[in-house]
Amino acid sequence: MTTEILPADWMEIKTNTMVVITPKMNLLQIPIIDKFYVRPSDPAALARNTEFAREKGFLNPRTTINAVGKRLGNKDAKHVCC
Repeated sequence: MTTEILPADWMEIKTNTMVVITPKMNLLQIPIIDKFYVRPSDPAALARNTEFAREKGFLNPRTTINAVGKRLGNKDAKHVCC
C-alpha cells in the first residue's frame, strides 16, 4: 500500500523557526529572534536571495534529469515532471 503525497500535505517552514506540534495536531511556528532575524515587514526581507549561501558553498548543485541520463549513456533521457 502506497500513500500519495499531495501538495496540500506540505507546509513551508521558514529558516530560524522553531516548530511545535501540539497534542491536537496543530502546528505552531515560533520565530527564533537573534542577531540574524529580519522582520517580515522589513524591506530587506524581500531582497534576500541565495547568493550568500552559494558563495559559501552551502547550496547543493542541481543536476537535471537530462544531464544525469546523458552521463549514464542514455541519449534519449527525458525530463518527467509531476
